[in-house]
Amino acid sequence: MINVQIGNNVTINNITIGNGQVVNEAFIDNLNNMQKGQNKKINERKLEDARKVESIIINSTFVKVDVSVSDSQNVEAHLYGYASGDIKFDFRLVNKQLQISVKSLEGCYNCNLNLDVIIPKKLFESITVESGTADITLHKGVVTDSLEVTTKAGKLETQATFTQASITTLSGDVDFYIDATKNIKVQINTMSGDVSAKFNHIRHMNISTRSKSGDVVNYHKTENGYVANVQISTMSGDIRIR
Repeated sequence: MINVQIGNNVTINNITIGNGQVVNEAFIDNLNNMQKGQNKKINERKLEDARKVESIIINSTFVKVDVSVSDSQNVEAHLYGYASGDIKFDFRLVNKQLQISVKSLEGCYNCNLNLDVIIPKKLFESITVESGTADITLHKGVVTDSLEVTTKAGKLETQATFTQASITTLSGDVDFYIDATKNIKVQINTMSGDVSAKFNHIRHMNISTRSKSGDVVNYHKTENGYVANVQISTMSGDIRIR
């Protein structure tokens, strides 16, 4: 145990220490925990054999979601960070659909949680991610026939490969990138967020864009590749297509 002598007065959470008072590490840790609003550390991992999984649904109202790939044969979900109150981390396989969800049972007012979902390099039938205010990131190497992402205020960044995608946000920005490996269909709707979309390996694009008060700019250049059917709409955000 290390003791610390406090010289000048220090006030933390209405508790004043100092004037030569000696305190130990445990006392300081307790003060820090009080300052964090009694947050507790969370570090949980759950695994499932990916050979049993055909589709994935991730539901998280307030936790940042990061989906990446590895050489593993498992789907792994890692929830970590700090949270107040009870957190329910659900991970279950139902009819080849892996359902992952994080919920706060009492309201999480001072939470800082992350959910990393690591999947193998395989084609999934569908990947669905639903969030409230947290950001969502899907990294390059994620491959699915159908991608569906819904968020209210969180930012979405995706480099996933898919056949068709539906993306809906209220105020979150969308940063969208794809290296097409076949003909694709994309629908992006946002109320006030900006949309930046880059399409690689697309030789022809059937595109419909709409923005009531934002700018719409299409920089995409024709190249060898596939056909993309694209619909992008926003109420007040800008749209940039490359």
